[in-house]
Amino acid sequence: MAVIIVFTLMAMRLINGISRRASIQEASYIDVNGIKQFIRIRGDDGTNPVMIFIHGGPASPMGYVSSFFQKELESKLTIINYDQRVSGRTYYANGCTSDADIETLLADLDSIVDYARTRFAQDKVMITGHSWGTVLGSIYVQRHPEKVITPSVRRAHIGIMR
Repeated sequence: MAVIIVFTLMAMRLINGISRRASIQEASYIDVNGIKQFIRIRGDDGTNPVMIFIHGGPASPMGYVSSFFQKELESKLTIINYDQRVSGRTYYANGCTSDADIETLLADLDSIVDYARTRFAQDKVMITGHSWGTVLGSIYVQRHPEKVITPSVRRAHIGIMR
């Protein structure tokens, strides 16, 4: 059973890497609050609005399967998936050497938001989360509304009708 799971995950990572090559397709580490954090960026146009996807868990990064669930959005958005501290590739780069309390995770998210705003010359970014990521994202949006695109503006940016 374990072999099947490992094989499936490896196949999904391979497919994710080769499926529909986006104009922007990067996987790298950036320095965030004293540790290296892994980010994956995909999108068709770097001038599109930026969306930061916060995974659930807190130790359930989903970037390795991102092309499966975000493929349709990549034509309208530049999407950043990151592995939170003590999760995924960020864990493997640093081990479990740091705290992962909510305040630390929010500070990490703020650094990633600032990185994205600077890197892609955007005043604001979109925040999207899954499960635990919605908790972090909701707190972050309340604390930093000046850095976040609101839902009504989001619909206009990516052409979603009510």
